Amino acid sequence: SLRYVIMKNPDVDFCGYTIPHPSESKINFRIQSKINNDSTSTPAIDIFRQGLVDLKQMCSIVLEKYEETTKTFKDTETN
Repeated sequence: SLRYVIMKNPDVDFCGYTIPHPSESKINFRIQSKINNDSTSTPAIDIFRQGLVDLKQMCSIVLEKYEETTKTFKDTETN
């Protein structure tokens, strides 16, 4: 899901990842950013960090909606 969020960034041309070995706790991310009109590009680390922030916000929204729905369901069950 982090790859998906990063790919949604308009500054990104490509994002992929590999897991070198299943027994290792490592993931290799490859992020290729687009070249801007002034021949510069956004640093990959900035894109990665923004992807983490965006994913965290998405998860917070999903959790909030889940908790609201669960509460509503439980309230209707008790009545």
